[in-house]
Amino acid sequence: MSISNVIISTPDDVYNLIKSGKELSTKFPYNHSKKTNGKVINLQLGRIWINNLLPDDFPLINEPVDKKKLDRLIIDLYHKYGTEETSKIITNLQSEAFKLATLSPNTFNINIFTPPKEWIKKKEEFQKTASKLSPLEFKKEAEVLTKELIKYIEDSGFRIENVLSSGAKGNPISDWGALLIAKGYVIDIEGKLLGPITNGLNDGYGKIEYYQAGSEARKNFYMRSALTAHPGYLTTKMVKANAGLQIDEKLKDCGTKKTFELLITKDLVNLVLQRNYVNQAGNIKQIENAEQVLDKKIKLRSPLYCKSEKGICPTCYGNLYKTLNTHNVGILAGGAINTVGINAMMKMRHKSSSIATKEVDFIDMAKKAGVDVNSFKDVLIVEKNSITAKIPCSIIVDSSDYDDVSLIDCGDKYQINGVLNIQYGDTAENIGFITLPYAIMVDCFKPADISIDGHIITMNYESGELMIKQEYYDDTFNERTVDRLFEGGAKYITNPETLVMTIQDKISGIDLVHIESIVSNMFRDSEDLTMPARLTDYKQFEIIGQKKLPYMISWLSGLSFENINRAIKVGLLDGKEAVMDPIEKTVMERYSELE
Repeated sequence: MSISNVIISTPDDVYNLIKSGKELSTKFPYNHSKKTNGKVINLQLGRIWINNLLPDDFPLINEPVDKKKLDRLIIDLYHKYGTEETSKIITNLQSEAFKLATLSPNTFNINIFTPPKEWIKKKEEFQKTASKLSPLEFKKEAEVLTKELIKYIEDSGFRIENVLSSGAKGNPISDWGALLIAKGYVIDIEGKLLGPITNGLNDGYGKIEYYQAGSEARKNFYMRSALTAHPGYLTTKMVKANAGLQIDEKLKDCGTKKTFELLITKDLVNLVLQRNYVNQAGNIKQIENAEQVLDKKIKLRSPLYCKSEKGICPTCYGNLYKTLNTHNVGILAGGAINTVGINAMMKMRHKSSSIATKEVDFIDMAKKAGVDVNSFKDVLIVEKNSITAKIPCSIIVDSSDYDDVSLIDCGDKYQINGVLNIQYGDTAENIGFITLPYAIMVDCFKPADISIDGHIITMNYESGELMIKQEYYDDTFNERTVDRLFEGGAKYITNPETLVMTIQDKISGIDLVHIESIVSNMFRDSEDLTMPARLTDYKQFEIIGQKKLPYMISWLSGLSFENINRAIKVGLLDGKEAVMDPIEKTVMERYSELE
């Protein structure tokens, strides 16, 4: 039977064609009364398969369905058909996908491990000169070679290319680079840069290379074992602290005039979809697609400035709560951040490449955090890779705020979370404080004058003495850094927008509105801590961390958290009412049933 005579109307028709030897990439005539308006078009067999599984009135899909496309597809189905019907569609699609994978698996054959001779020659030339390259130069050249190899795989028709391009198995550029080309530079537990390791795992390591790779592996295993419990604990705190934060459905638009002015870069553009912004004409528009706002500075309506006293109005929050079918946006935010943390901790064990090594730029980092280093130029000399004392000053560290992962004694220096408090001035009248805004692990050198009094470490630096020097850092997700930010430990941050963007930089990939919602709840009116400072335009505020918030807002949530004595004091001795968030309503309703 010729292809032109084949009629494909069900998934079983696709399976029969695969059994007869046809490939998913083979094109067949396809027509549909709605999807193609009755016209006949040539469509790949795989795309015919997915179109047949989707509803008749769903638009035609004629492009590769990778992870991002599938995520978007699920959202579109939800908008069009609702929760129940979408659930049935996805369940059926998943079931049929297992059948398809069994009949036409995306696998590889042994030939894929025999790269072309021209490529092998380039790799050998690279390995000869690799030891002279800086980490960033090494990474750049290794990526070029990896992309060439992946292009060869694509052109050769190996089925594993589908897996590489789908996004389902991580980053092929970094993973394949470490496997087949060279692992590169690594960072050990003390922040020392080791390498480069000029062989890939496929080549095997020498004694020194094996030791260096082992140092990084030990660090990752230790970090994972020490931090695995933290995302869950952070989520517990967030849920208790923000359970009462809900969408105020009775107030469509709070009418606030303040907005979150934001330059929408390619890293941010997909994190603000379905949000509302004020255009140049002063009208409120919804962000429906990336092209609408990419590379533009917009005035975003935000939970940070919502004037609703009952929660967050839909205009300031956007439509994400509708997509996720919940009004409990505080609980939702805690769960979203937990997902990022758990995934990062689990991936750490399988990390095969030092691709996260980045170059330090203290000036640029401060700028991104909203801090002008010139504001303390009379105290510190801040350069790209170093910070020097211009006048006598001290770094004061309370070690009880840290653990073995966020404060590491390396002999001549501390590897420490870079949000550091600095004190200067020699009399009570002119004493001043600076907090460095570097939410990374930095190399803080010990001066000759250092004292330890209980938990307090005081490092006293003389004029001209080097305080911090570092060229590279490991940008791997650090749960303790994120936790410190959510606890308000970064005391230099007195601007909610700055705190949002600092946190976003550490947990990129999460919808920005989740972070905005939690930060808006952390800033409390200093005269009445039960009131968010957004309602008083942040005129006088106190930043309350996730661990203390439950007792400030609702004593009943506090009872189910950590400090029962504090909850009893707030609820009974101070006579404050509970706000009756979703958790409390469940508890009280259950209590009534038992009565």
